[in-house]
This record gives sequence, C-alpha cells and structure tokens, in this order.
Amino acid sequence: YTISASVQGSGGTISPSGTSSVSYGSSATYTITPATGYQISSVVVDGAPAGAVSSYTFANVTASHTITASFTATQYTITAIYQGSGSISPVGIKSVNYGASVQYTIVPDTGYQISSVLVDNHSVGAVSNYTFTNVSANHSIKATFTLTQSSKSSPTQGGTTTSTSGTTTSSSTTSTHNLAGYSPSIQLLIRN
Repeated sequence: YTISASVQGSGGTISPSGTSSVSYGSSATYTITPATGYQISSVVVDGAPAGAVSSYTFANVTASHTITASFTATQYTITAIYQGSGSISPVGIKSVNYGASVQYTIVPDTGYQISSVLVDNHSVGAVSNYTFTNVSANHSIKATFTLTQSSKSSPTQGGTTTSTSGTTTSSSTTSTHNLAGYSPSIQLLIRN
C-alpha cells in the first residue's frame, strides 16, 4: 500500500514526505515539525481532521492512506494604553506575527507633554515613538501625559483678596465667595 504525506502551504515539514510504500499489516509513523515562528494548525488523515498533532502513526496498515499537515504563523499580542491627555497609536490589543515589527506613535494634547513611556513595565523615557522589532513574545506599552510647566504656572487673572486688616476695592463688579476651611472674615473677591 502507499501513504502520501504532504504539507499544505509553508511553515513546517512532515517526515517522511512524499509517497511511501508500506507492507500489509505494518506500521508507519509520521512526524510533523513547525518551523521557527510557526505552529501546527491541523493534520488531516484520509480527509478527516486528526488535530494539531506533532506525530501520527498508521498502525496495521490494510489500505492506502493520505496525511496532510498545515501550519500558521505564531502570533503574539502587544497591548497599548495611555493615561492623561494624549494618544498612542495603534491603541488597544494588536496581534503580531512572529518576527514582525510594529511602531507606536505617542502624541500629547495641546498644553500637555509626554511624562513617561513604559515598555513591559520598564521606562524607555519620554519618547514620542517606539518600535517593537523581531517580535517573539507578548509585550505592553503605556504612555503617560502631564500638563506642561507653562500650563501649570499660568497666573489666575482678575482676582484680589481682602481681609479684616484691609479692604481692596475695584471699579469692576465683583462677587464674593467664602474660602472653605478658613475664617469667614477672609474672603475672595473675583473680578467679573
């Protein structure tokens, strides 16, 4: 009898390959091996699925058979998140094939700056771009944004204070607010 062994597509091998002659009542074992960066997708024996097995044995052969193996690229995930006012692109969970590269772009909103970028929980600085190259494992990237120094130090306009020791007046209409946690005698006049 004959056993025909083949690979569908690429990404691995089956051994022995091709067509082999097998005597009545004998056995034949086939080994399925994925290439680096690939995994066994399926093994089909005589048209029926046999699972993603790495070995298959035809025992007590009494008929001819076929066996076909197929492979798929191993995939990993990169999780990208951000905190604060800005964006990271691409964001969320992205599937990446083994050996591939993915670039991430980090952009703060107006008035904000990149505070830090963590890759796999390790700081890579306040970078605006980061590339994962030759991916062979799962990864994560997190960008954090904070207010720029100029935004933090912007002065408050139109405000004057008054206390029982003195009075400040203004020609503009004012509204008076008590300061929480302070004596009612200390007030804040906000110029409208």
